[in-house]
Amino acid sequence: MADRIAVMQDGTLVQAGTPEEIYYQPATTFVARFFGSPPMNVVPIRELPGDGWAIQPEGEVSTPIAVPAGLQDTAHRSCASGCCGWIGFGAASLQEEARGSGVPVAFEVEIVEELGVRAHIHGRWGGHAVSWVAPSGRRHARGTLVALHVPWEQVHWFAAPSGERISSSQADAFVPFLQAQHE
Repeated sequence: MADRIAVMQDGTLVQAGTPEEIYYQPATTFVARFFGSPPMNVVPIRELPGDGWAIQPEGEVSTPIAVPAGLQDTAHRSCASGCCGWIGFGAASLQEEARGSGVPVAFEVEIVEELGVRAHIHGRWGGHAVSWVAPSGRRHARGTLVALHVPWEQVHWFAAPSGERISSSQADAFVPFLQAQHE
């Protein structure tokens, strides 16, 4: 086990840091998709301007997801230059019960990896692969529809077209709490 890790892409150093820094604050979509088991869910989004800002997974036709006022600038920077940006969220961040506002994520179960005390549930949201670490005792058969929720403070924003992470004060403030939970 290492206390510092370097992540390289095509021979270039992309991020270096502790395992916690890399897992909870990935520098790019590449790092987010590379590190962790399962790795972070990274979903392309499009911005839907209107009275406020809303986002929607690219390819999704469901109701737009309203972005809270405090995150609208971050959402706008993610989708700069008319490109679609990305949101990322950990597979363990998905919750079955919505507490407060967040991103609703519903998908049909395609694959279930039973791992004893937990299961990795895989499906597609808006045509994009997503994974969920289901808590002990929660079993979902293939074909089952799961309706989940990601709190806004656990959503990571990545800029288009570079894929670089955009810092958001809410998400960054939440990192020390998450790290304390896993120590």
